[in-house]
Amino acid sequence: MTVRFGNRCYKFIGEVATDRKNWADAKVACAALGNQYSFASITNPVEQAFITSKLQVKETDYWIGLSDYYRMHFFTWQTNEELEYTNWDDNEPAAAWSFNSEDCVKVSSALNTLGKWADVKCSTVLGYICQTWKDPSISTPWTTPPAPTSSVCKPDYYSFDGKTCYKLYLMEKTWQEAQEQCVNDGAFLPYVADAVIEANLLVAMMLTGNRPIWIGLRDMGWESYKWVNDWPMTYTNWDENEPKVGGEVTCVIMNSAGSWRNLNCMKPQHFVCMTTTETPTSPTEPAPGWCPPGDEWLEYGAYCFYPNSEAFKNWAEASFECYKKGSQLASFASQDEIDFILRSIKNEYRPNNMWIGLLKRRNDTFKWFDGTSLSFTYWGEGEPSNSGNEENCVELLADSGKWNDNRCDRSKGFICKMNKIMPTSAEASSPRTKSMSHLPQSTQSVGTVRPAEPAERGSARKIKDNASGDVLTGGNIAGLVVLCVIIAALLVTIGGIVLKRHRSSFSVADITYVTRDADKAEDRSSSIENPMYDMFDFEESVKL
Repeated sequence: MTVRFGNRCYKFIGEVATDRKNWADAKVACAALGNQYSFASITNPVEQAFITSKLQVKETDYWIGLSDYYRMHFFTWQTNEELEYTNWDDNEPAAAWSFNSEDCVKVSSALNTLGKWADVKCSTVLGYICQTWKDPSISTPWTTPPAPTSSVCKPDYYSFDGKTCYKLYLMEKTWQEAQEQCVNDGAFLPYVADAVIEANLLVAMMLTGNRPIWIGLRDMGWESYKWVNDWPMTYTNWDENEPKVGGEVTCVIMNSAGSWRNLNCMKPQHFVCMTTTETPTSPTEPAPGWCPPGDEWLEYGAYCFYPNSEAFKNWAEASFECYKKGSQLASFASQDEIDFILRSIKNEYRPNNMWIGLLKRRNDTFKWFDGTSLSFTYWGEGEPSNSGNEENCVELLADSGKWNDNRCDRSKGFICKMNKIMPTSAEASSPRTKSMSHLPQSTQSVGTVRPAEPAERGSARKIKDNASGDVLTGGNIAGLVVLCVIIAALLVTIGGIVLKRHRSSFSVADITYVTRDADKAEDRSSSIENPMYDMFDFEESVKL
């Protein structure tokens, strides 16, 4: 795909997996295109916004022409342009001051890091962006719409994705006047749902000379901000020390860097009107119940999630860690749940990929370990690949949320999941601070164990014969104790026989499987007998 923007033409290569290359080969491939093509450079926020707007439907990250390949610790463009603008992701460049091989720079296509830069190993195979200079005989695009119109758009509106349409007004109006103009068009001031819409607006802003524009967010009082169309607040990009608090009720502008600031609603600004065929996610009441005490559990819908992207555990060890928390490795029923996990780890430093509860036995299909039906999948391109015929467990990729099958003995982070704790009728009005014990069930239900009733005061009580009312003698009491011991021994023996007969049931399998395999991974023996030592070789295996 070749697109023209400003004084450059960009070519995006890599939508087909076989076209992707490592950094050095991509550099050669750009030069081989002729016509002065080279690796792409991004030298200002407007060019960045345009590149970002084109990445929103891509399945791969893309190389750009920035690296410290030739001079360690000093990143330079292949075009020899000055490095005056950067768009590094949080905690990037990660290896700029180390001596490993992360010398080359990619731009991300993942939703939660869209358009951000990261340095990675130059041997990684990715898509790549080439550029050349526009023929000066072609009229400049600065006086024409920066993207073609779409059949879903009104006249003079344009779209990047065929769903959302934009029209820039170069006149300046107050916030209320701008909103009224948009309503007259059958549109509204922009709703910025994510980095994609933000990038599209930045491209439109180039016609204003990069002056701020109104967006559809305003202060409703007490620093409570709300979108004009009542859509949910799913994304924010406030500038440093914003929004300013106190004083007048304000409206919100977006500047040429994409950052938001609040401003007196009566100060005229340029504005963009927007229409979309997308529908908002309707706000829903929080599901009843709560998560275990502590900050590590995150509520989402009817579930509690525990993402740990810093751990280094194999699949069995990770499963056992979840079991100890009264949960299991996570299953997923929608992309919304995956996006929630990605948002929760967004600010972590280089998070690890994380094990989830999807696995398969040899010659079987992938199934959720918790028994949930596999009604939703989110595999990466070309996955599951079963490389070497030994990739039986599944990881969630921390940068995109996509799934990849991998060897179960690899060390990863992990995600636990459990149902919210539901109050009983007696507990409905009780505070949530009482101590609970949470045990995993095959149905994912979570039980509440009530504390035992307190014993009566005093170290001893008189035990009376119900017939005579006389106090029992010491000999009587000793006889009763002996009888109780005999009965207890019989019960333990019977229980052991029953357990042995039923030890292949799912709940026992949960405990024995993960315990033995965790021990096996750490080369130690377990005190729990495990009939499912190898889940792939034994007939008696996890019931999925």
